[in-house]
Parts: sequence; structure tokens; C-alpha cells
Amino acid sequence: MLAQVHRPPFTVLALAIVLLNSGVAAYRSRGDAAGVAFVVASTVALLLLSLCVSAFGVTPAGQADRRRRLRAAVWGLSVALTLMFAFRVAGLVPLPAKAVIWSLSGLTVAGGFYCLLVKADDAPEMEETMLVKEATEA
Repeated sequence: MLAQVHRPPFTVLALAIVLLNSGVAAYRSRGDAAGVAFVVASTVALLLLSLCVSAFGVTPAGQADRRRRLRAAVWGLSVALTLMFAFRVAGLVPLPAKAVIWSLSGLTVAGGFYCLLVKADDAPEMEETMLVKEATEA
């Protein structure tokens, strides 16, 4: 199903830039195994996140289970990226800044959970209402 999605040229260019940048970052970190692992893991998570968001965008509203699984995957990948970057940045700053970084990361994770998994259950009802309204106007 993902192969059938039309990718605009800008999306392909952005993907190429991300991959090129990740390749350069991995090359520059070649003596640091943890640095290379971070680059590879974050790149893979970012690409998977992009695929999940694209799949969610083309999944019909009638496939509620698939959309729910995709929202959970998006949240999980977002959490992984947030924690990876927070861990990496927190290692470079003094303690007060670490507290801010981890607090904001926690709020981001909690907010994403609420928006994608808790509140999103209201979305099908809203979509149905909009579809009925559009059908009556036409």
C-alpha cells in the first residue's frame, strides 16, 4: 500500500537531504560507536515515523483499527526520538538545563499520548459529522 502513495518532489528531496546528512554524521562519528549508533537509530526512527504518518494519511476513516495502530506507532516512534535527543543533549548541559530538558521531554511525551491515543478516539465521530455535513450540502 505504501508503494502506491505518490511522493511529491519536495518530499523526495527532503528524504535525500536527511539521508545525506545522516551519512555525513555517521562518517564523522566513525571513531565513536555510540555516536554512530545514535545517528543510525535516530535516522531509522525518523524514516519509520515518516512512513507511519504517510500511511495514516492515506488510510480511510473506516479502518479505525489500522488508524489506531498507526497512531500508536507514531506516538511510540515520537517517544523514542524525544528520549534519544533529550538524552544526547542532556549530557552536554549543566544540571539546571538538564532538568528543563527532561521536564519538557516528559510534557511532550504526555501531550502526544493524550492527543494521539486518548483524545484521538473522538476523531472518528468528528469525521463522520463532517462527512454527513458535506453530503447534505452537496
